[in-house]
Amino acid sequence: VRNNTITIDADAATKISVGILDMQLRDEYAEATEITGNIFNVAPVSYAAVINLRQLEGTADAPVLLANNVINLTSLNASYSAFKFNGDKIKHVNVANNTIRMTGEQGGAAFWASSKLSEGYGNVLVVNNIIQNESNGYAVNLYHDDNLAEGLFTFQNNTFYTAGETFFRASSSTTGDFDAFVEKTGATDCINEKVNFLSDLILEPADDLEGQLLTAKPLSYVSVDVNGTERNAETPTIGAYEYSDENEPPVLAEG
Repeated sequence: VRNNTITIDADAATKISVGILDMQLRDEYAEATEITGNIFNVAPVSYAAVINLRQLEGTADAPVLLANNVINLTSLNASYSAFKFNGDKIKHVNVANNTIRMTGEQGGAAFWASSKLSEGYGNVLVVNNIIQNESNGYAVNLYHDDNLAEGLFTFQNNTFYTAGETFFRASSSTTGDFDAFVEKTGATDCINEKVNFLSDLILEPADDLEGQLLTAKPLSYVSVDVNGTERNAETPTIGAYEYSDENEPPVLAEG
């Protein structure tokens, strides 16, 4: 699933009962399944998980890749999520260099795993992503304390933010701020800062957060950004876009 642009306007009576991109991968394959380079600017009037992944059967040699996707979701209630693992059979998945943003009201979680993973599943690498919830929901919801076990979800070199009072949740008894998230998950080299974007619709970074956005982990399998721009080999940018100080917000034409 590559290089699609999906737009749902706020004034459109678009009702969604499943995910906007709703996927099950029930079998292992020799070649990696990829969801890359897709842009979602969506404001559905009913429940929505933008990327809703029910089952992913990746392998160590051919992990499922979700990279360079841009998700811009306007939320209306706590069931909304920008990115959701919505099942217990998720294994060998790389979630890399995506820009995930929620705005609106009562957003559930920008990044949400909604089930306890089954035995033998996991190896989910979440690396180099912007995960930002500008509503009052969580940045991350991992649903169950067992999902905190080593080797299930690994967080590296991400930028996180939520406007909500509670940064993350793993269960009703395990919630906390960014520091608690790092302690519970073992996240490494992650940042707790709000990213500024060029506009509400163009999620290229407007600045590099004084260099903090230029601390992505170089990945051979994400060598370009969503625009096809080659990534810096030593200091790539966190998120779907490579940062340039020449980026400017769009200007309305006169007339």
